[in-house]
Amino acid sequence: MQLITMFSTSVWWLSLVTLTAADYVTWPGCPLATVKRIIQPNTPDPEATILDLKECNISHIEYNNFAHPNLELLAISSNDITNLNADVFKSLTQLRSLYLGYNRIKGKDIPPNIFENTRRLERIGFTGNNMTGTPQILLQGLDSLGTLWLDNCSLQEVPFFAAHKSLKQLYLYDNQIKTLDNPDKCIWLQNLVKLHLYNNLIEFIHEDFFRPLINIENIDISRNKIRYLPDKLFTNLTSLRTVNLEKNRIEYVTLESFSGCRNLSHINLSYNKLTFLPLNFVCQFGRLEYLYFERNPWQCACLNDILIEVKSKAVQYRDIDNKGSSAACIAVDFRCHRLKDVHRELFDSIIQDSV
Repeated sequence: MQLITMFSTSVWWLSLVTLTAADYVTWPGCPLATVKRIIQPNTPDPEATILDLKECNISHIEYNNFAHPNLELLAISSNDITNLNADVFKSLTQLRSLYLGYNRIKGKDIPPNIFENTRRLERIGFTGNNMTGTPQILLQGLDSLGTLWLDNCSLQEVPFFAAHKSLKQLYLYDNQIKTLDNPDKCIWLQNLVKLHLYNNLIEFIHEDFFRPLINIENIDISRNKIRYLPDKLFTNLTSLRTVNLEKNRIEYVTLESFSGCRNLSHINLSYNKLTFLPLNFVCQFGRLEYLYFERNPWQCACLNDILIEVKSKAVQYRDIDNKGSSAACIAVDFRCHRLKDVHRELFDSIIQDSV
């Protein structure tokens, strides 16, 4: 996870060097590679706002390690930390960004009141830790929290503690989530703008799962195992602009799945198992700019209908097969078959014919 900051004040490093009037500086590796605990200098810079302790082989931290009353960004990613005491961050009342990724922290062992004094936190990164069993009230009181990284955190379901009312960006990719079956987990996410769930194991999505996300603009559920989209999945998400469904196993979609998405501009349906799209699928969107649909086993007549629609609406699309390595469509017929009830039989016959 790349750290990006707009701070322009002093930076305090583990090497005990104080830099003034500096933006964030990338320093790969720690100069004291054998350190096991954070070492306090005799005269820490009280004006420092950024403390970078990435890749320092740190195994333990305590609250008295941070004599920086004005610290706004703390990065202690890629260390060997296993436990966090309840008071470890209690002196960091001005902290806005906290990056804890790629340690050996277990969510179930994090004290639920650990952020009691850091009420100004806007960004927290837990990337690469095991966050299963995390206390449900862990983020309670963080009314400014806007971004939460829970990618690669060994999660098998969307955690309840992530349903925080102030969140705008939630990253849950690279986990083992199999279903999105409980809409209650989104009920407090009314301010969420971006939700990334790609590269999980999702097979089933409840039709109302996304319904509470009234301000959502970007949903990425690519690289999962989804076979169909419920009829009301994205219905009336009027702020939705981008949906990425690439590299799933989707066999069909309906007009109802996207009904009311009047601001949708980007849809990616590439690398699925679609043989057709509903007639006038493209025409239902008033602001659609990009539709990607390559690498599906299209019926040729159905593919022709899609191409007519995207061209008539000036919608951009990627070349169906710009290298000629595989057929753009695999069922030659003069009529597009859009019979949902016989879709499985039709799909199986198309696949068999293409072998």
